Amino acid sequence: MLVSTELKHLDNSHRHELTQVTDRKVSLSHESNLIPLFIVTAQNIYTHRCLTVLHHISSLNNEIIHLPPALSALQSSFRGKTSFSHIQRLHTMLYAYGVTIIEIVRRKEFCKLSFLHYENYTRM
Repeated sequence: MLVSTELKHLDNSHRHELTQVTDRKVSLSHESNLIPLFIVTAQNIYTHRCLTVLHHISSLNNEIIHLPPALSALQSSFRGKTSFSHIQRLHTMLYAYGVTIIEIVRRKEFCKLSFLHYENYTRM
């Protein structure tokens, strides 16, 4: 928290210095022709873009710092033997499904044979 406050203070002081420098450059450019004003404006825009990009890079770096502990925790959970127990249950479900289908077919065939046997018995 203290580091964040210090960084905000340094950022504000840097912005204040930049404002003073750019104001001085703009005031000097009013005394001469428009070409220096264009150069100063372009330099200010470029400086603003550079600082914005650096701010984004800093934000991304802060996010990246939190990734290694999360990735190592994920890797250790993958290495555990109980981490994929639901997939093991799916593998055993395949055999149970196959056995169920075989039982259904066996019962239908038994019914057909029983019905044929019953028909032959009633014809006699």
